[in-house]
This record gives sequence, structure tokens and C-alpha cells, in this order.
Amino acid sequence: DRQVSFSQYSKYFKCPKSWKLTYIDKIRESQESIDLVFGQAMHSTIQEWIKVMYTTTIKKSNEMNLNDLLLTNLKHEYSIRKEKHGSHFSSPEEISSYYAEGVSILNTLKKKRNIYFSTKQMKLVAIELPLTSQIHEDYPTIKLKGFLDLVFYNEYTKKYIILDIKTSVRGWNDYKKKDPMTTDQLLIYKIYLAKLLKV
Repeated sequence: DRQVSFSQYSKYFKCPKSWKLTYIDKIRESQESIDLVFGQAMHSTIQEWIKVMYTTTIKKSNEMNLNDLLLTNLKHEYSIRKEKHGSHFSSPEEISSYYAEGVSILNTLKKKRNIYFSTKQMKLVAIELPLTSQIHEDYPTIKLKGFLDLVFYNEYTKKYIILDIKTSVRGWNDYKKKDPMTTDQLLIYKIYLAKLLKV
């Protein structure tokens, strides 16, 4: 079987030549950046908070020190990527700046928890749910592979909800929200999750 990720699809959609150089010719530039470190650290922090919230109590999730958890995750992710890269690719000042932004985001999430993450009639189904599905019946060995950040089930509406955590350097303006490369990922995941669950 050949597995295709959404990032491969996205790269091909933007520039088939770039896709060929990366995935066929195996010519890759080092892609390590503080943006990737921050994104992964935020994912891990938010997902751990959500897990505690939905599997134990809201009180316990409120008692979590998310700032410390974010800092731990930033250090861990940076050290892994630094080892792969072979040297430092950021500075302490830049990392501190990203950490401060992360703290601000986490504080906002905690303040608006009821808006974003209601536990009323909502069940957490999965975190980082692996999803592998045949893309087209004419090509049975080519599969889409993805991971769904958060999947919930609303017991009242009987609907599944997929949430994808995104971090962005330039913010989430109207253009970004309507960008097909942003929305297509969730639409594709929606189609294949529906097939998997037969809903």
C-alpha cells in the first residue's frame, strides 16, 4: 500500500514539481523551525488539557499548570528537532517570544472554555485518531493517512465533531479561514471518518 498524507496532497496541489522533488527525487531541505516546534508543543499541551477535562473532571483540568506543561513540551520538541537538524535553528529570545504567545493563547482558551469545549452532552471520542482509508476504488493500494487532532460526539444531536488545532504566525483572518488548503483538510477527514463510522 502507498500512503498519502494531507500535507503531500497540499504540496502537490500548490506545486506538482515541488512534490516530485520532495517525494520522488527525495530532495528535501531541512524543515526545522520554531513554528513547527511551537505548533507541536501547543498541540500536545491542549490535547493533554482536553484529555484531563473529559476523562476526569473540569476542576482537575482547571488546576493544571498549562504554562509549565507548554514550556516542558517546547523544550522536549526543540531538543528532538535540534538533534535531527544537527544544530540550533532558533534563539532563546525567539523561543521566549513564542512561549509568551502560547501562554496568552492558553489563558484565552481557559477563560473561554465553555465556548470552545463544553462537556455538556459532549463526549471525547479520540485524540490523534489515526485514519487510513482508500482514496479511490480504481486505486485500492493508495490510501489517505491522517491523524484527527480531536474527535467529539454530541449525544444530543447524535453528530461527530472534528476539531483540528492550527497555529498561525499571521493570525486567522478571513482569507485564511476561506483558504481551500485550510478547509479541505477537515472536509477530507470528515468524508473518511463518516465512511469509517458508517454515518
